[in-house]
Amino acid sequence: MKGQFIRETEYCGVMKQGTLDKGTHISKIERIYVKKKQEEEIRFCYYKPTENGGERFITRPLDLNEEEMFELLSTAIDNDVFSDEFKKKLKDKLS
Repeated sequence: MKGQFIRETEYCGVMKQGTLDKGTHISKIERIYVKKKQEEEIRFCYYKPTENGGERFITRPLDLNEEEMFELLSTAIDNDVFSDEFKKKLKDKLS
């Protein structure tokens, strides 16, 4: 799977992501590959921008209002973070 990642840490590789940049923080939904478990997971998280233009992962809950959650979910869907099967189940649930 190496080479398929947007970025990689010792814990996981980020495969795809939806992003909502609010300037002071960056909310993300990521499809990650957890190395120890050898499986893909969906991670809701946020980052703080660094002075050098990078991002620092924050190990705290992601709190969003409904409009921000909708925007973030939209970018995750647009960037294929979720599988087709998951999107179908979600569509059926919302119908």
